[in-house]
Amino acid sequence: MNPIDKMLGAPAPDTSKKDDEEGGGGKKGKKLSATPAYVFVGIFSALYVIGRILEDWLMRRLFRKALDGGLDEVEHPGAEHAARGAA
Repeated sequence: MNPIDKMLGAPAPDTSKKDDEEGGGGKKGKKLSATPAYVFVGIFSALYVIGRILEDWLMRRLFRKALDGGLDEVEHPGAEHAARGAA
């Protein structure tokens, strides 16, 4: 047992072999599969890459419209609210 655990008064871990003797269906001795973790990593990696590509494409489109003088046509979120507040 860790000295810090002893100092804090934590009970000692149960070292009895009850689980092994009972033959319970616990997951204690079974190795967990890493497949769900790889699936999540794949999903979030794909979302990250797609987001980076979309961000670049959308920003270039916005800047191109702004430089071509078409910024008035670009609808900004919340532009109506800001216009009402200023008037």
